[in-house]
Amino acid sequence: MGSRVLLLATKNTIAYRRRAGRESVASGAELHAAAGPVGAEVTVVDVTSEPGWDISPTTMLALGRRVRQAAGDYDGVVLTHGVDTVEETAYLVDLMAGPAAERAAIVLTGAARALDDQDSDGPANLAAALAAAADPAARSPLAACGRRRPASP
Repeated sequence: MGSRVLLLATKNTIAYRRRAGRESVASGAELHAAAGPVGAEVTVVDVTSEPGWDISPTTMLALGRRVRQAAGDYDGVVLTHGVDTVEETAYLVDLMAGPAAERAAIVLTGAARALDDQDSDGPANLAAALAAAADPAARSPLAACGRRRPASP
């Protein structure tokens, strides 16, 4: 394994489950397992449980600081996020990262469908995000639906 990637997992649609009528949220470790192997050493940390559609500026800033700090210790950082506000958080994280974005790939990803939906897009989106974060050529993309898009113009 070459690259070291930090997965910061939030509790949004990408981790949401409805089993037998009961709602629950998968841990970051469960999300990582669902994404499958990605050819990198992945460290998983569960972070906020605040939903993306209601994320506060304070939480966005805290996530940005956490990503910036982690970029000094890892080759890549992946932050799972709710798709309602992923663009706003990605832009803020990109601004806050500064020179850290030159040292590590910073990737945000989410899902439109719950983890246990038959057609869940979460595992594939996370696998793509982890692969992008492990890629030495990647810098500050927003990964979703298998595409890499820059967080800022």
